Amino acid sequence: MYIPDITLPERMAFSTTLAVYINDLAGGLHVGNHTLVGYLNEVQMRFITALGFPTLLVDNAITYNNEIAVQYRREVRYGDTLAVQAHIDPLEDHQYRILFHMQNQHGKTVLVAQAGMVFVDQGTGRRCPVPAAFRQAWLAFSAQ
Repeated sequence: MYIPDITLPERMAFSTTLAVYINDLAGGLHVGNHTLVGYLNEVQMRFITALGFPTLLVDNAITYNNEIAVQYRREVRYGDTLAVQAHIDPLEDHQYRILFHMQNQHGKTVLVAQAGMVFVDQGTGRRCPVPAAFRQAWLAFSAQ
């Protein structure tokens, strides 16, 4: 079995919290994997918003997830409060990776993940370089 190496930096630039609702539970009375990935999408949107972009659209290019790797460490149950941290590393010319660290209210790691991201030009439908505005926003945000 292939297990990707997800190495988190000592300092993560963004953090947020999520509440677990009754509708998030799967048949086993815990949060299903598909919902946890949905949580990562929510955190990604909050992160991009914190960078100053109210949508995933930056300079007529939209950011898409082209790969994801998730290592699940423990169950999440109804009533849990999740602290999620996110960080971009690396930010390259044509892609970037968002790293995630999710913990429960007891400080126990629930999952670590990485999502490979690309930008696609909305006019051509083709992959394009990371927009300068996004790069500048990330560099300013991460320097705080």
